[in-house]
Amino acid sequence: MREQDGNGTQEYNINYAYPVSALLLAFLFGGIGLCMGITIEPQWFSRFGALVVLCGVVAEYRLVKIEMDNIYDVVEKRSGRWNDDHWGLELPKPNKVLSWTAHLIVGVGTVIWGFGDFFLVYFQC
Repeated sequence: MREQDGNGTQEYNINYAYPVSALLLAFLFGGIGLCMGITIEPQWFSRFGALVVLCGVVAEYRLVKIEMDNIYDVVEKRSGRWNDDHWGLELPKPNKVLSWTAHLIVGVGTVIWGFGDFFLVYFQC
């Protein structure tokens, strides 16, 4: 996960393609569900809410795996040595932003899944 350059600083080599794709897919499913709920039947919006939740959970899982790989990498490199140096376990900002976005997607998707059809019926009247 981390590579050390010649200056002794550590750089992250993290691939965010998988969680970003899952979150974009969640937005796509939400949009498709909303369009189908408005044009065909409100229940379609709720059904697509389940897919939004699934994509959000997949993104969260991948982000946790990235974080755990980072921790294992640092611990493996530093195990067996006693020092008071800062281990640098903080993840970069994109990981934090994607994590909060995934949490939000899971919450919104759950509400859509449970009550999306009611929302569309209420707002269409």
